[in-house]
Amino acid sequence: MGTRADLARMLPRPADLPSLPLVYTSLRAALDDPRSSMTRIADILGQDAALTARLLRLVNSAFYAFSVPVDTVARAVLLVGTEQVHDLALATLVMDLFKGIPAALMDMTSFWRHGLATGVAARVLAGFRRESNIERFFVAGVLHDIGRLVLVRSQTSACRDALLRCRREGIPLAVAERDALGVDHADIGGALANAWHLPAAIRDAVAFHHEPGRATEHADEAAIVHLADVLVHAVELGSSGDARVPPLDGGAWQRVGFAPGVLAAILDEIERQLAAATALLESSVPA
Repeated sequence: MGTRADLARMLPRPADLPSLPLVYTSLRAALDDPRSSMTRIADILGQDAALTARLLRLVNSAFYAFSVPVDTVARAVLLVGTEQVHDLALATLVMDLFKGIPAALMDMTSFWRHGLATGVAARVLAGFRRESNIERFFVAGVLHDIGRLVLVRSQTSACRDALLRCRREGIPLAVAERDALGVDHADIGGALANAWHLPAAIRDAVAFHHEPGRATEHADEAAIVHLADVLVHAVELGSSGDARVPPLDGGAWQRVGFAPGVLAAILDEIERQLAAATALLESSVPA
């Protein structure tokens, strides 16, 4: 049995990892350049017609509920914000990267439905807490289990054994993965986010979504994505393979500070936003 020091060994070589599309690389570079204008950012997004269509569809949906139609990317950037558009673009682009995983290893439709629902739940929870830039919570939720796809591709046999043990013994999948590999999908997801140079808040939320108490720099993001994951498992919105609801971290619940009575309102808002987000991303789900 390995330890988490084996993380570098478990993560495939950079050349074997999927690369983020050029449009994302250009977008990130523009956002990091203080001389960039909203027009430049809109022009970069406009290079990808499919991405443009998805973003406009989302901005005009119940996800945002603007009172007037948004018909250009430039106006979307103006209304939503540059960093927020970055996060929405990242979430939609990543869903196209992992294709060709056999259905026998992973039900990709169910996997992305779970990720999408977790992203929406994290966005809603962050909104109830009046967090700034709630889109970063959305993308962190969408990507929180991305390490599962890396492990399924690179450690297929061990992943299958861990999944079978999880279902047979009713233990959390992350525990079965650590017993089999020395690392779990959250560790791998955090390492992949780091390799992709994603914002630290997203990286930490992915890396610590099962153990939010380990997060130091971005503890709020980790706590909210953890709670969103538990909530989505509890109401059975898709699945990434876990046979049971992951254990709730009491420290994360206390950190977020919701009264139990607010959960009904939160679930209603998740249902409303999930319908809009699902319509946006259906074409991205690999078969």
